[in-house]
Amino acid sequence: MLLGSALIWLGLSCADLAAALPAEPEVGVVAAEADVVASELPRYNAVWNSPSADAHGSMPIGNGDIGANVWVEPMGDVVFYVSKTDAWDENGRLCKVGRVRLTFDPPLAVEQAFRQELKLREGLIEIVAAGLRLELWVDANRPIVRLEALAPTPVGCRAEIELWRRRERPFGKDDDGHSGSGLSDRSTVVLADTVVESAAPCVTWYHRNTRSIYPLCLQVQHLEMLQDRFPDPLLNLTFGARLAGPGFIQDGALAIKSREAARRHELALVVLSAQTDTPHAWLAALERISQASGDRAGDGLSDAEKPDAKKPAAKTPGAHTSPGAASPGAASPGAASAAAGSETASADAARAYQAARDAHQAWWRSFWNRSWVFVQGNLPSTLPVNAHPWRVGVASDGGSRFRGQIAQPRVLGRALSAAQIAQLAAEPHGDERDAQQGSAPVLRPDELAGDCTVAAWIKPAAGEAGRILDKCTAGRSDGLVFDAYPGLSLRWIVGEHTMTCRDCLKPDQWQHVAATADASDGVRRIYLNGQLIGEEGVASAGQTVTRGYVYQRFMNACAGRGGAPIKFNGSIFTVEADPSASHETADGDPDWRRWGSNYWFQNTRLAYWPMLAAGDFEMLVPWFRMYQRGLALSKARIEAYYGFPDAAQFPETMYWWGLPNNGDYGWNNTAPEPANTYIRRHWNGGLELIAVLLDRYDFTCDTAFARDTLVPLADPLLAFFDRYWPQRDAAGKLRMEPAQSLETWQTAVNPLPDVAGLHFVLPRLLALPPDVARASQRARWKRLLDELPEIPIAATGDRRVVLPAEVFSNKRNSENPELYAVFPFRLYGVGRPEIDLARATYRARGQRHNRGWCQDSIQAACLGLGDEAARLVASRSAQINRKYRFPAMWGPNFDWIPDQDHGNNILTTLQYMLVQDDGERLHILPAWPPHWNVSFRLHAAHRTTVEGQVRDGKLVKLHVSSDRQRPVEVCEPFDAPAEG
Repeated sequence: MLLGSALIWLGLSCADLAAALPAEPEVGVVAAEADVVASELPRYNAVWNSPSADAHGSMPIGNGDIGANVWVEPMGDVVFYVSKTDAWDENGRLCKVGRVRLTFDPPLAVEQAFRQELKLREGLIEIVAAGLRLELWVDANRPIVRLEALAPTPVGCRAEIELWRRRERPFGKDDDGHSGSGLSDRSTVVLADTVVESAAPCVTWYHRNTRSIYPLCLQVQHLEMLQDRFPDPLLNLTFGARLAGPGFIQDGALAIKSREAARRHELALVVLSAQTDTPHAWLAALERISQASGDRAGDGLSDAEKPDAKKPAAKTPGAHTSPGAASPGAASPGAASAAAGSETASADAARAYQAARDAHQAWWRSFWNRSWVFVQGNLPSTLPVNAHPWRVGVASDGGSRFRGQIAQPRVLGRALSAAQIAQLAAEPHGDERDAQQGSAPVLRPDELAGDCTVAAWIKPAAGEAGRILDKCTAGRSDGLVFDAYPGLSLRWIVGEHTMTCRDCLKPDQWQHVAATADASDGVRRIYLNGQLIGEEGVASAGQTVTRGYVYQRFMNACAGRGGAPIKFNGSIFTVEADPSASHETADGDPDWRRWGSNYWFQNTRLAYWPMLAAGDFEMLVPWFRMYQRGLALSKARIEAYYGFPDAAQFPETMYWWGLPNNGDYGWNNTAPEPANTYIRRHWNGGLELIAVLLDRYDFTCDTAFARDTLVPLADPLLAFFDRYWPQRDAAGKLRMEPAQSLETWQTAVNPLPDVAGLHFVLPRLLALPPDVARASQRARWKRLLDELPEIPIAATGDRRVVLPAEVFSNKRNSENPELYAVFPFRLYGVGRPEIDLARATYRARGQRHNRGWCQDSIQAACLGLGDEAARLVASRSAQINRKYRFPAMWGPNFDWIPDQDHGNNILTTLQYMLVQDDGERLHILPAWPPHWNVSFRLHAAHRTTVEGQVRDGKLVKLHVSSDRQRPVEVCEPFDAPAEG
């Protein structure tokens, strides 16, 4: 989109803004929360009308630190995993806390009016069956998972803890994918959980790290001399929980049950992760949290039995004296303990539960009211056009050959109905004499419009993954592909939209396969032997995009306020890859996640960019805090390796305490840089961290944050860049060599991401208030800025494009480093110089992906390419993992499930499509397609909020408030409305 027709001024009051706006058309302030969030958000509640087979059918819920994956099994049991953001075990793995199974007597009648609903605005899951109503929620204000069951007639209730770390076991080869290559060769073990002997009706258990890989990390990385200065962060760290409820009694070591049938049951699970000197100290801390949370922990115990942090732990191996049950709902500790089952105590418990519930829901209402994006509209349903002929059994580059047989391939320029597909599948398939490979069906390329059907009989080989029908540039998303990828699956690619039905084919058997793209409803479908096995819609793009935005922001809120940052590879909502597999295997281990326990900066950061425009500033704190806590160790490591004082560098793959992953550093490495060439000099994350910190300051204008957090992190990170490359060229400019451009170009000089990052952050640091940084710091920043090389640009004829580096070779990955000058380092874009150069670079990009961490959609939005950004974000939002029931269990893509990179790209793309800030002007709708309606409220720099509505191609409402006077530009084809 071009910058457009309406320029207004953003001032200190709405009255000033109204005076600057034209009188037509009539508009008003965007509808209040009651009219927007309250009416729109419930449309996106996840509602299931049948139980789930296993954890792949689970529904997520959380409070920012503690999470639960909740499902109801066909026999009526309510089951949920419990997780916590900082439940780190002795090997540095982020683990589940445990699993809870809730059983009713009589069983929950799931065949009668069953309904499981995620109520987003209330922050809870409601389960209803045969009149019984169960609420499950994770208290937004306390570390407690709460449950309440209300039945029309008295029912019994039993709650059991299910643990899988029941014995110590060796760290196996399969575990290496979780916690770093090579740990299995170091005599590493996975420790067992401990179940506490209880003195009151409750189940308490914990996992305690009595050993740690931290000393091994120091040893491998030649940093043993730092061990006394930086204590072990894992040793004695303990995570666990206690389950209890009023009116419940013990039923074995791992279960409690209701004393009697009742119409109301309440349970509370108090969760804690803490590093303590003794197990008893952890139990005492759990007791204190329970009492502070309003639970009647310790009721019925004598003073001698109540917890005392100085009291030694019990001597019995694997068992410790319990501090007592945590009975939620009492007005004060010990109140009415003698009458726990009485009517008065029950009423008090119900009132206390309701008070906690009200406060919990108030937090969630406030969260949703901070910002919102609700989109309506469809995408034009057209097929991608290219000049390739159709190929059978092979890709356009001659690769991806189908190893089995293909017979009767067909391509039609219309979408056949299900009945017509079934008729095709009923026809004889011929035999091997009819099989074709490499030839094209009779269809000219220009006959495709919005509809298409592809079909064939296939006899795949074992492990088959080749092309069936192909009309696409290899490695691009510019055409159509129907293939058996990954192994014995069916994949249907239509431009940027990919859908996959996994593991559906049988080797060495003839099967009929077909796929359609239908312009009438925008749905892509896959058929096997005449039966529909998968469908995804893109025409109702607005609803799909909004669902993706809402669900991902919800998942961020469920995990964004904890003791550790959000894990890119699954957050706290991972479950076992194969619920039918044994917990002793990687596929059946609920703790396993691909790519391990480290924080990969390039992946982690994508969860945090959209929190700025959403106004979710407190959720940035755990991420910043990880680097603040690791700063001293980082400085000591850099000084030990390079002799640089007061310089820091955070590795790309980093344990949460600040050291690199051992496998990436190299078990036998003697150099300071990692042995892994993908990340050897991949230090761009430090510059992007500074960029996010600067945006956080710009959004909130918090000088204390700039002084205490931003500058203390930024200055040593910049010092490392300055000192690692001391050489200057003949013009006195910094020469970054040896270097690399992200993971992709592993040999480079003056890599674009680093050069652009320095150009982006240094002027902004110099513009900070004078009292937040020392004069000596500013002088170093100014000198480094003056010494920076220019952005590398190539000119061929009339075409100019940004390069990934001044000199580059040894390509090993599939990123577009040159576009880091668009995002995350916004040197080019709407309202900024040379946008045509950046757009040409975008069009010439070598890698075109739209999943996982790939950021094409964000960069398209930053460049004002509204139709392109809309197409990409709609396609991304529709990429649902059909093996999982909840639509936002994205991935695995490049990482693991749910893939947080994939979902958070949706948020950032939509935000930049709606609002951009070039530092001087605020741009409204800089990349918004006119065929999409939207209601939105977002945040911007200088404590600015922007609320607007687009209807039928017109911006009908706009309300902007800010602390700073500056111009606001409404971009074409939209006009600025009058202020109401």
